[in-house]
Amino acid sequence: MARHLLNLVTRYDNSEPRIISRKLLMIKPACFGPNSETAKSNVYQASLDGVTNQKAEGKAREEFDALVTKLREHKIETSIFEDIEHPRKPDAVFPNNWISFHGDGRIGLFPMYANIRRMERRNDIIQGLINEYGYKVEDYTNYENESKFLEGTGSMVLDRENKIAYACKSVRTHPDVLNTFCKDFNYRPVLFEAEYCGVPVYHTNVMMSITREFAMICVDSITKNKKEVMDTLNETGKQILYLSEHQTAKFCGNCLAVSNTEGGLYMCMSSTAFSALTDHQKEFIERYYKIIHSPIPTIETLGGGSVRCMLAEVYP
Repeated sequence: MARHLLNLVTRYDNSEPRIISRKLLMIKPACFGPNSETAKSNVYQASLDGVTNQKAEGKAREEFDALVTKLREHKIETSIFEDIEHPRKPDAVFPNNWISFHGDGRIGLFPMYANIRRMERRNDIIQGLINEYGYKVEDYTNYENESKFLEGTGSMVLDRENKIAYACKSVRTHPDVLNTFCKDFNYRPVLFEAEYCGVPVYHTNVMMSITREFAMICVDSITKNKKEVMDTLNETGKQILYLSEHQTAKFCGNCLAVSNTEGGLYMCMSSTAFSALTDHQKEFIERYYKIIHSPIPTIETLGGGSVRCMLAEVYP
């Protein structure tokens, strides 16, 4: 464990926290596949004809490795942990739902909607962070006993610079847990409702991504509190890159801005998302961030999440 952690975290100090992460935690899947427990609330999950579970597992690992290679080619620091085969965890490739890192030396542990996903929380990783680097844990997992959930930076899109947490209400994002997190971490909650095909958007980071300069967001999907969302983005000086509902379904909103070891800025997304963006949208993004994209069709089709879901930002 120490060998992995050595490359994962540096000791934190009291300096101003970074807004864009230079390190990423990723989990290489062992038993990836469709998850029937999450399918009811995730309309972005779909089946792949002729793809057996065994074939899906192999393809997911290949897609994962290709993404890691692409990130490392651009000198983006990644620390990889292998998923443990037993118990079987089909969504372990999406660690940002159970853990978040913060620049003040704390980590958040989050309550998960699906029982099978709760097993993704890795005590070896958590305890290693505590023992080696003095991280303090803010643990919200007891909310599972009340059937109240908040799935990390899937449920919340964090404007770390302005300390604002945008959150789309769903069965996986409960206002009570959101408010507790925001009180503990000194964030202002901006709660809203959004739908896709008549179903609540299950994770905010599917339809929204935020950087220091702009927000990529599917405004048309917001059904409640749209004005508050837009007013807050305007108040914080964010330019708006509007996404269509079709582009949201292609995971254009599920991307993440990161920095490499030399200070270069990149926007990470899937090749599906990249292909769905217009030339004008790509040009807009690349005013600020070089786009990195990698094909993950098996992961995003069967899992209903894309590149951003695979990346847990490590701070400080």
